[in-house]
Amino acid sequence: MTTPLTTRELIDALVQSTAAPDPITAIRVRARNAIERFRATFGEPTMPLDIEALASFLGIGLSDDAPSHSEDAELVPVGDGRVAIRINSDRPETRRRFSVAHEITHTFFPNFQTKAACTNNGTKL
Repeated sequence: MTTPLTTRELIDALVQSTAAPDPITAIRVRARNAIERFRATFGEPTMPLDIEALASFLGIGLSDDAPSHSEDAELVPVGDGRVAIRINSDRPETRRRFSVAHEITHTFFPNFQTKAACTNNGTKL
């Protein structure tokens, strides 16, 4: 059994994988790449970007289940290396859109498909 990577190791792996100078730039690189691939497939998107379509395009499922560990949303493994986003449908649309985008960002890090990821009162699972 392998030891889980620490947060620092995950951040370092992200930065290294993008050749970015820092974590913020690395996230921007990954986000731009994801949107560019989406655009190359579907053409210039209208704004606001259909964030759920982007998630689906990236291979992230959208679950009808409510989040178990967060008031907003969570990314959970569903088997075979796949993940799904559980979103609180009672939240306002702008919050749901932000939450889906936030959960997409978890997939930019190594090993994202191995455990649930969410934000709940500022702590990560």
